Amino acid sequence: MSDPGANLSAMLLRIAPAALVVGAAAADGVGSHGLAFYLLLAAIPAAAVVALERFGALVEGASGFQAFLSGLALALLVLSTAVRSASLAERPLPALAVSALVACLAVLVLQAAVEVVRGLRASLKMKALPASGTDGQAGGARLS
Repeated sequence: MSDPGANLSAMLLRIAPAALVVGAAAADGVGSHGLAFYLLLAAIPAAAVVALERFGALVEGASGFQAFLSGLALALLVLSTAVRSASLAERPLPALAVSALVACLAVLVLQAAVEVVRGLRASLKMKALPASGTDGQAGGARLS
């Protein structure tokens, strides 16, 4: 059985970049582009950690799709941050900065959907496994 503390830590690690990107999109939505820039800047190291963790899982034999999506989200995040860094005082934001942020959000939503599907599949597989007992009793123990 896995450690609940480690599972929570891993989950928070994966949620942090998404939360910061959603916060940046919300800040952009209300016109606080400076705050959005700093939220995106904070999201870069968090997204890099997630991308490295996913790459490590790929090296250990996991599917490469999540690693690809993490790398793509990181690249879009860096692009949006870099484009807007030169134009913090400009109104409106450069279209490339907004497009990269929206694309990053789309990739993060796709990642979350893939994780949900993977979790549902694992749950269905666990339910489909037969009981470990062969004689109809729980745990296979026999009472004599």
